[in-house]
Amino acid sequence: MSQRFRIVSEADAHVIELLLPAHIEALEFDSINTDIAEQIVARGSSAWVIDLTGALYIGSALLGLLINVRTKVRQSHGTLTLCSMDAALERVLRVGSMERLFTIVNGRREALKK
Repeated sequence: MSQRFRIVSEADAHVIELLLPAHIEALEFDSINTDIAEQIVARGSSAWVIDLTGALYIGSALLGLLINVRTKVRQSHGTLTLCSMDAALERVLRVGSMERLFTIVNGRREALKK
């Protein structure tokens, strides 16, 4: 599994903690996408949270990752909540009208209540 994320179980949810530096190669993002998708399929239907506290990278590859995770979670009949998002990333989602695709909350505690 990639060192750019980890998945922990908390309060009946799987939390994906992204650990992304400000600069990351596209090939590494492909690997992260594949690894996370495999974990979602293996763990099945559930509540999922993406904690973005450790995500310093803001770019199209991250947006693609979020969309891919959303798709996999929905295919497994789960739910997805994003939390601890940087203000700049939130602006990017709003500008692209992508914020309506996600449940977005401020912090992890609030995400785990969803």
